Amino acid sequence: MSMAKEKLQKYRNIRQTQIQSLNDAYNVAIRAEADKTLFSLLEVLHQDVESLKTQFFTYHNEIIGVANTMEGVTFEEEDEIRKDFNFKFYKVKAVYHQLSIELTKANNAETQKVSEDENKVSNIQLRHIELKQFSWDITQFPSWIDMFDAVVHNIFSAIQNSII
Repeated sequence: MSMAKEKLQKYRNIRQTQIQSLNDAYNVAIRAEADKTLFSLLEVLHQDVESLKTQFFTYHNEIIGVANTMEGVTFEEEDEIRKDFNFKFYKVKAVYHQLSIELTKANNAETQKVSEDENKVSNIQLRHIELKQFSWDITQFPSWIDMFDAVVHNIFSAIQNSII
């Protein structure tokens, strides 16, 4: 095998690892469109796609350079590989961007709902309740604590029901 053919094969093998890594990210992106729970995984993979692109084009350009010195090499196959890589690269970025927007909107809506619930709680007007003061007579404690629990727990239940 000539030196040029060896280089060409070496560069193609290295480039193929970048293609496979991008394919993995692409597959997660496609699945994440339907299953938003995969967004965290997509987010991690998305952090690497720029470096995959840089490495891909480094070796792709080396392949073109070496192939350019060889007779009988056609560039259609190499150009199809580049087109496929670019499509998947931009699809991963687009899906990540779209899901980021959707999840941000969903988080903002949830934050607004929590804020509205907090406002409901802060606007509750409690009525003044007169509780019989405990006389420190131990024989009276069971009836006093029963009355205290009933009053306090009934109020708490009413507050919970008005919030929900």
